[in-house]
Amino acid sequence: MKLRKNEKATELLFGKDATRIMPSRVAPVLGVGKDSVYRWRKDIDAMPLGKVRILARLQNLTDEEKAEILT
Repeated sequence: MKLRKNEKATELLFGKDATRIMPSRVAPVLGVGKDSVYRWRKDIDAMPLGKVRILARLQNLTDEEKAEILT
């Protein structure tokens, strides 16, 4: 099954199933409330680029995965 662009980006940044991040744990690192993290997980386009960069670093994404999110 092929994922849409936003679905793939959401999966890369927020994880999937067993690897899913916990908003309450990542929110302080991002400097936001957990509600913001939940909102961004539903609508990744609303996420500021600086927060995307931080989350990509936390998820140890490869350069290819980072490029996939931004294209």
